[in-house]
Amino acid sequence: MRIAFAVHDFSPAFGHGRYVYELARRLRSQHEVHVFANTSSVELDAVRVHRVPAIRSNALSTVCSFPLPAMALIGRGFDVVHAQGLSALRCDVVTAHIANAAWFQAQREIDPQRSWRQRVFARVVTPLEHALYRGARRAWVIAISEQVRHELEAWYGRSERVVVVPHGVDLDRFTPALRAEHRPRLRRALGIADATVVALFVGDLRKGADVAISALARTAAPELVLVSRSDPARWRQQAAALGLERRVHFLPPTDRIEETYTLADAFLFPTPYDAFGMVIAEAMASGLPVVTTRRAGAAELIEGGRNGLLLDDHRDATALGAELARLAASPALRATLGEAARRSLAGRSWDAVAASTAGVYERIIAERRSRA
Repeated sequence: MRIAFAVHDFSPAFGHGRYVYELARRLRSQHEVHVFANTSSVELDAVRVHRVPAIRSNALSTVCSFPLPAMALIGRGFDVVHAQGLSALRCDVVTAHIANAAWFQAQREIDPQRSWRQRVFARVVTPLEHALYRGARRAWVIAISEQVRHELEAWYGRSERVVVVPHGVDLDRFTPALRAEHRPRLRRALGIADATVVALFVGDLRKGADVAISALARTAAPELVLVSRSDPARWRQQAAALGLERRVHFLPPTDRIEETYTLADAFLFPTPYDAFGMVIAEAMASGLPVVTTRRAGAAELIEGGRNGLLLDDHRDATALGAELARLAASPALRATLGEAARRSLAGRSWDAVAASTAGVYERIIAERRSRA
């Protein structure tokens, strides 16, 4: 097959770009793979990357300016065109990485005084996404969690030709075996003692960083490390107001995030919404006990109390603080949950995701042949 992926940024570091990277590196051995992206930070043998022009002044300009030139460059010479959300107007497969209408609702809950940019983005993107999922009736939609599948139906009326293929995780990259090599070095760099219990948060700080910091204030000893592309100014102020300056550490994103997981003893992600949350699966693969909410798609991987801990209310800093204190006080509980988390991801590799995705492609080609 000749396969074309459309994605705004082709990168193994985060988001849609990592998804395409993981698929492309596995499909390239049996298929001809092309990636159409505005930026690329990686080269893969036998994968051809095409640069798509786009206006990158803000998120909305990217969403609006990318699809037309992408489709012009892709043309009609491919067996399968696989878009990531709104990255292409014409496609055979679209992966729903998020139902933005559901995320916008969560934003309204956590911040009723949203900026005008956020409100404009929501008002433009929601109808565009609605048109994509309602209009592309012949395309197959890959939902990355059961949560997203339900949201596509609830918000956009899309229920037919939808399959759920959850994100995978690289169990060789994210592994407790890295701890001995990286944990002492990373802790020294932050001035954290070996015996200190450390909680880790990775991702958009809007997805629960304020609750994580508030929960930390309800405990005596642990420290909190937050890794994000978000501007941390607002959350630094919160930590300072609570007297937590010495116990809260903000780090920029890194393309070696697998090493960062090794410095932690627990992973906190009290998100108000996440379509999946690859960071949850990565933390579990790294052998960390995870505390997250039922509003994360990856919470579908967790049986509360067996291989992780689940919060019913993403705003409940008291409950999160109690769980953090319980984990901090019990190395045995941390080990039990972390080991079970790692074991529960067996079979959830990116190889399995690539095989399931190729199965969708084959179904499309078979349908096309039957119509012909």
